[in-house]
Amino acid sequence: MRYCQPSALLELQNTITNCVDDVSMWMRSNRLQLNTAKTEILWSTTGQRSHQLPQSPLRVGIDEVIPTSVVRDLGIYIDYDVSMRSHVTRTVSACFAVLRQLRSIRRSVPRSVFQSLVASLVLTRLDYGNSILAGIPQYQLKRLQSVMNAAAWLVFSSSRYEPITPLLRQLHWLKAAERIDYKLALFVYKCRLGVAPPYLADELSQPARASLRSTTSSSLFVRRTRLSTIGDWAFPVAAARVWNCLPQHVTSAPSLSTFRSHLKTLQPLLSSCQAREVISSLRLFLLLLLITAVNLEHIPLITTLCSLSANQFSIQFITEPVIPCALNFCNNLRWATLSNAF
Repeated sequence: MRYCQPSALLELQNTITNCVDDVSMWMRSNRLQLNTAKTEILWSTTGQRSHQLPQSPLRVGIDEVIPTSVVRDLGIYIDYDVSMRSHVTRTVSACFAVLRQLRSIRRSVPRSVFQSLVASLVLTRLDYGNSILAGIPQYQLKRLQSVMNAAAWLVFSSSRYEPITPLLRQLHWLKAAERIDYKLALFVYKCRLGVAPPYLADELSQPARASLRSTTSSSLFVRRTRLSTIGDWAFPVAAARVWNCLPQHVTSAPSLSTFRSHLKTLQPLLSSCQAREVISSLRLFLLLLLITAVNLEHIPLITTLCSLSANQFSIQFITEPVIPCALNFCNNLRWATLSNAF
């Protein structure tokens, strides 16, 4: 993979062609053959710049290879915009096909055996390479979760209108989003143990400044990204955010088996990462609201906001005293703005 400007595409095409020629020559010298018929080329960019992608074929050996919008690498389907739509679509389709086949034998085997079949034939497909799905849109996660819901209903022979959370808890299955974060946290722990590949371990680092409180803990440095879509999906960013949401007794587990046990029993963990982001956003909102209230001398709202402390801060505490007062303040501010306009 190499980055280039649209104006340098021709130069990059020549570089790739020469590189492939060198690889083919090396393979021939070692009595190997490069199968150009199975070679695929993918130009990647954001969705807004997809019209700038070249459509002309690229010479690979003696063949001309036409660029494609989706490629398959080690069972993972990658789109030109790295949205992972094709991978999610194919995974969901394959899982539902297996579930339809398993439905025919549901009454012929015990529930424990059927649960093992579902776990080995369906959940393994969902878990394969799912760490690359970190950061995908919510509607894609719902498609993956629909597979787990259908599998759980099939195991218990229950109706699709039955609540799914108790069934998943009884099966000890994490939800689709939690399984992705579970895999990321597992990779980080292996990196810290030194058993992960170096190309993953080298991407993780702790905060540089020694004065930070996080340097005394196991927190990781979260890199700044230019794009909130593709940049936030990168392993050093997504994995560091998941790891920093873990409590201390989980990250300091003495062994991999203990870490797995703590991580899987901590089911609210991975939704708590989103809850912390929501609370951080609420903190920023309340700070801006406090500044506005001070400028406009709104005493009731100032008193309510100042009564908040770090220990008392919670979503329930906000919704009870702050939100009604803030709504009243915003309503008065709106009518004051309208009256001044007229």
